[in-house]
Amino acid sequence: RPIDGPIALEIRWYRARQSGDLDKRIGIVLDALQGALYLNDAQIVRLLAERYDDPERPRVEIQIRSVVNGEEFQG
Repeated sequence: RPIDGPIALEIRWYRARQSGDLDKRIGIVLDALQGALYLNDAQIVRLLAERYDDPERPRVEIQIRSVVNGEEFQG
């Protein structure tokens, strides 16, 4: 069930080749997660995104945490 309330997200994008902008890819990921992990992307109060090159194992790693009174809690 999607998280309700403020959240913090960490996104690590491991790309297969050196192409594409991180900011455009983040938007795609955020849209895909909406409704699955959280109700609306307006809930995101903290966002960290990093890009790496890994031609052997391209992937996206996502960590989500609830934020209560400015403190992150992993559930």
